[in-house]
Amino acid sequence: MKKTIFIILLCTSLPWFTACNSSPNVSDMPPGHSGEKTPANPSSSNKSEQAHMSKKLCDGLEIDADIPILNFSSLPTYQASPMTITQTNAIALFLQEGEREIRTQAKDHYDPKGFLLTMKGGQEIFHRSGQLSFDSETPAKDEDIFDVIQNYGSVHPQKEPRPLSFMSPKDAVKQGEDLIKKLGLMDINSEQIVGLEAEEIMNWQKELLKDSGYKEGVDIGKTTILKDLDAGDDAYLLTFSFQYQNIPIFNQDKEPSIASASDGLAPLSAKAAMLVTSKGLRYFSIAGGISANGTTSKPRAIISGEQALSKLVEKYEDTVRFGKQCITEVWLEYIPISDNNNQKPDAPVTLTPYWCFRLASFDDETGKMEERELDSAERINAITGADLAYGG
Repeated sequence: MKKTIFIILLCTSLPWFTACNSSPNVSDMPPGHSGEKTPANPSSSNKSEQAHMSKKLCDGLEIDADIPILNFSSLPTYQASPMTITQTNAIALFLQEGEREIRTQAKDHYDPKGFLLTMKGGQEIFHRSGQLSFDSETPAKDEDIFDVIQNYGSVHPQKEPRPLSFMSPKDAVKQGEDLIKKLGLMDINSEQIVGLEAEEIMNWQKELLKDSGYKEGVDIGKTTILKDLDAGDDAYLLTFSFQYQNIPIFNQDKEPSIASASDGLAPLSAKAAMLVTSKGLRYFSIAGGISANGTTSKPRAIISGEQALSKLVEKYEDTVRFGKQCITEVWLEYIPISDNNNQKPDAPVTLTPYWCFRLASFDDETGKMEERELDSAERINAITGADLAYGG
């Protein structure tokens, strides 16, 4: 088990370390959003307004971001077990009659209920608590197609997915949603769908080969050159996220990872992805799956984004930090928190609401904020105001 360790350097003797020594002035936030009567349950309406704040909060910390002003004042927590599935149900989920003969099987070393199945036709099904994946009989090729389309989608986001001859984008999304719903999980949300024809896939890979990092993967055999793709390789790539009370659940693909000073299990990203061609489902992966048959608590009062920001600045006042950082994004989400004393893979998790603050660091030489890949995030419990990094 890997532990994520949160480290703060306390070196007050070094002049280039800075500490927050002034209280934050958050009175610049628009009035009228602290004591209003608002719906207790956001499941029917959780839209929020945005209030922009751009200022220095204290030494070493600035903000230039929108802060959501919620139209509800309380939220429940939700406790449930990670998704589990039997071998029989997993096989039936992905394979047709006549394709369901198992060639080899193995137990997962981490989860006694987990398994890896290799079917007679070459397909593979892997399951571990909260996770499930399927690979077709040509996994290497499908993985390369997936990676190429994913890269294309990040560079050329499609406002309207391009229809492919074998299936409409709408039907592809429905196929993915129907498949995920059979697993009995939390509410899903379609994030992205990108459709490319075979020739477009090959042409985009040629563009990628101009990048030294991608070419290195080809040179060492990690990535293959996609040749002679035909209409049967036209493909949709679909990604999905999960939500509770219409509020997103933690997904590391879209935000910085979670740092913690405790040794509890790090939460898995709640996400799903699939690759579909005219040949059918070629790849499927789900992580952080949480059962929909859990227990919902009574709604509890939550702090506002402004109050959570004050908690964060209090933290910066009490620690000495290197350089200068800027909050660039603020959002509310649910994070699955596991019991630190229970290390079993199928132990229940509790979805807990947190205010999240994305931080970007400033380059010492240029004075500009660094690229997003290098950023981090702070997370404040929306119910207790405690710091997640220290188990709050």
